[in-house]
Amino acid sequence: MDKLIRQFAENQLSSQELPAFKEELQHTTDQQLEEYLQQEWMSSEADDIRTICPRLSEMKQAIDSRLGLHGSFNQASPAPQPKVRTILMKWFSIASAILLPLMFITTYYFYHERQVEANKEVTFVTGRGEKASIVLPDGSKVTLNHDSRLFYLPSLFGRDARQVSFEGEAYFDVAKDKKSPFIIRQEKLQVEVLGTKFCLRARPKETAAKLLLDEGKVMMTATRTQNHQVVNPGEVAELNYATGQITLFQQSESADLSAWKQNEMDFLNASFRQVVQSIEDYYDVRVIVHAPIGLDHFTGTLPTRNLEQAIHILQLVYGFHYKVKEQQIFITF
Repeated sequence: MDKLIRQFAENQLSSQELPAFKEELQHTTDQQLEEYLQQEWMSSEADDIRTICPRLSEMKQAIDSRLGLHGSFNQASPAPQPKVRTILMKWFSIASAILLPLMFITTYYFYHERQVEANKEVTFVTGRGEKASIVLPDGSKVTLNHDSRLFYLPSLFGRDARQVSFEGEAYFDVAKDKKSPFIIRQEKLQVEVLGTKFCLRARPKETAAKLLLDEGKVMMTATRTQNHQVVNPGEVAELNYATGQITLFQQSESADLSAWKQNEMDFLNASFRQVVQSIEDYYDVRVIVHAPIGLDHFTGTLPTRNLEQAIHILQLVYGFHYKVKEQQIFITF
């Protein structure tokens, strides 16, 4: 567990290790987590002290050399009574010699820490069957559907532009800022907006990305071909990953991309295999089908929070038999 937390803090967890970390975290008590974090904090403080102390020692030697303080304080050598002005000037010299370098170190330290923080990736992840609502620094609201990931660097999320990277499915309610465009990047596409509401489905394992616009105006660009399309409210943009082509059509011609926000999945003329795949994704189950070729396509809505009801609806449509065993569903015709 210690190793996983350290890797997570340093943003070194792989996508395969992240679910294991979340599982471990759920079985860790608050006291255990507090003790570990306190230990890590003390360790990092000690590292900082070991780094800074040698530099302070070198500074002290330089100061002593400048002020003629290398001799032993135990030597008994007669000296004239110094004047008050001389004493004050010497102490001002000592204070300046000590405080100015310390101020420089402190300023450098906090500047360095800010630079490090600005380059630390901020990541939000949802697993199977999970949803999450997040608020970004500019006030933009994002609702992540299952198996999705959004991340950004604070240094790239500022006044000139607001850049985030994303894969999965989410609903974006972007805060308006004409001077700072909101840019969503994925390996095969880019979406640029100023202030709007839209749903984006961009899963790498699928063959296409889809964007449904509710308000405002956005521009979708294919990374491969640099083809781009401006999308207006009520329109759906579909980007074919293989060709880089973007097609626009009306929302009425597509399944409702935002149905998942109401805990539903919507299908329009979808194959039985596509429906089964969606059930597996939402419910984290495996569906084993023994079906004849040429089943009718499905148009309708299924719940995402009630597996038994979802299977029962499909049973009424297709007339199959099914059996549930642990995390597997066996369907026969």
